[in-house]
Amino acid sequence: MTTQATPERYALTLDGVAIENRDALMQTLRRTRAAQARVSAGRKCRKTPPHWLAEQGFKPVSFAVTGSFSTAMVGELLTAGCLEKGLAPTLTLSDYNQFVQDVLDPDSDFLRADADYSLCLLDEHIVTDRLPMPWGLDDIEKALDEVLTLCRQASQQLLTLTKGCAVFNTLPLPVVLQRQILGARERNQLSRLWQGFNLSLLSLSDDSHRVVVLDTQCLMTGAGNWRDDRMAFYAKIPFSDGLMDAMMREVSALAASVAGKGKKALVLDLDNTLWRGILGDDGIDGIGLEGCPTGEAHLQLQKLIKQFASQGVLLNISSKNDADNVEKALKTRHDMALKPGDFLHIHANWAPKSQSVQGIAEALNIGVDSLVFVDDSSFECEEVQQAHPSIATLQVSGEPAGFADRLADLNDFLVMTVSTEDRGRVEKYRQEADRQALKASSADLGSFLQSLNIELRVLAANAADVPRVANLSQRTNQFNMTTQRLSEEAVSRYRAQTDKAVFALRSQDRFGDYGLIGAAFLTMTEESLHIDNMLLSCRVFSRGIEQAAISLILRWAAETGKQTVTAEFIPTQKNQRMASFFPSMGFEEITPDVLPPGTAAVGDPQSRLYCHSLSEIAPLPTHLHTIYEESCNG
Repeated sequence: MTTQATPERYALTLDGVAIENRDALMQTLRRTRAAQARVSAGRKCRKTPPHWLAEQGFKPVSFAVTGSFSTAMVGELLTAGCLEKGLAPTLTLSDYNQFVQDVLDPDSDFLRADADYSLCLLDEHIVTDRLPMPWGLDDIEKALDEVLTLCRQASQQLLTLTKGCAVFNTLPLPVVLQRQILGARERNQLSRLWQGFNLSLLSLSDDSHRVVVLDTQCLMTGAGNWRDDRMAFYAKIPFSDGLMDAMMREVSALAASVAGKGKKALVLDLDNTLWRGILGDDGIDGIGLEGCPTGEAHLQLQKLIKQFASQGVLLNISSKNDADNVEKALKTRHDMALKPGDFLHIHANWAPKSQSVQGIAEALNIGVDSLVFVDDSSFECEEVQQAHPSIATLQVSGEPAGFADRLADLNDFLVMTVSTEDRGRVEKYRQEADRQALKASSADLGSFLQSLNIELRVLAANAADVPRVANLSQRTNQFNMTTQRLSEEAVSRYRAQTDKAVFALRSQDRFGDYGLIGAAFLTMTEESLHIDNMLLSCRVFSRGIEQAAISLILRWAAETGKQTVTAEFIPTQKNQRMASFFPSMGFEEITPDVLPPGTAAVGDPQSRLYCHSLSEIAPLPTHLHTIYEESCNG
């Protein structure tokens, strides 16, 4: 009799090394960049027992894949890409060239899979198979119009019949097709027609937040040789392993972001990373930047990082240098793209960098697994990795001309949409530093909170709030009571239901506006209210805001004639500190059969259910000024 391996005994072997846990597997795949090696790794990983992935904490995500060509390598590359990001994929793969049948037949396995992500992978054959022989530009235009109509139909089918995200790709124009036209001007016309089609295809994402179109032309630039004519002819695989890997890594990064697995902050080395040379040896004037060929490559990395920061990535420094020297270099080298004000925390000392990483994570109030550590030293990367196995590291050594590309290629910070709150995140963290300075000078916690002049507003979320609410559900881990990750489309659908409501929590204090920092998802019956989920940004913990928000919701329920309020909590590795929140606010634990009619729990086996009788509601914290608007007042 064969005994199934337990999670403790199972080890996946990659490159001759036994990998026994999630962090080791994620880091190994992160370091495996060659496409063929990723195909091989993905093939082995597909045999990994699902129970082991679940025990190790990989988050499940489902994919359905169809296309106009063979998707033979998709399963392997998608598996490698997802596991690298902490996701455990389940795959429904269609046979060769089933795109038309799959998207038009409502009963196809592809549509019935109702996957989180439905991939429609297309190549030029979806167009060329419609051409007569010989063909002309009019025939190309007609075929492109037919394919565009088909893709729009497919998009509508997916939006109607599935709840997940629909993914398409633009079509590269093969040179062999263009060279079949002998007139140079006519070749230009063909390119315009083809690019026009791709632009129209890209615009599908304007129709719904649940549609994504991969720009294959862009991804090709990092994939080397994007086509293998021999494989295209004999195996019906037109795209190289490199291009397919780039596409699947893009999809995996997007899925990771939606699942709350995206990164939030960079911790950066300085010497031979952000500049050429060693500050302590070469001096402030001797480090290489503008005017130095290799230094300008480091400057290119700085410009990429500054671009990331403008969209909400939090920048920090961990450098083995004298603090005064670092401060002077950042201030006086005017050719530096990154300035002192771009960094939230600068740790310049001689302590182990793992200590700096821990201190930065605690100061930002985020998990170490939300950080990306970048250093030129293999020793420093290994020291940090050993101390913090869940951190993502990138060693930038060798030729600096590729440093920026290597950081960008990892795609750690991809989000579905960059919101206004994302762009203002750095300023909000600076305001938080001012608050902490006030806290340190205050006599006690009570006087500190009183002096903040906090205002909390609870109001019905409007259409403009949807992107931020979705973003919170995807990125918030510590105060996310059921860890349901919702797309913008899912939030909009929720709002549209007559028996549901989404409350937005907004706050400000004497230092500035926190913005939209939380949300509550509510299901209402005539006599009861059920809290499907509640979210709160970690930036506003320990201010009494969560207690005030739940008290306002309970008061609103009582004022609108509800007799009970029920709530659900599903413990995860990151939200354990909130396990006592509902009981602390007067809720009592119940069993599922006690839930009011018309409400339902998520159904997770770890779920805990609570009920509040509304007979005695906790008073509002006295240091807060609270407002709930008329739209929330029944």
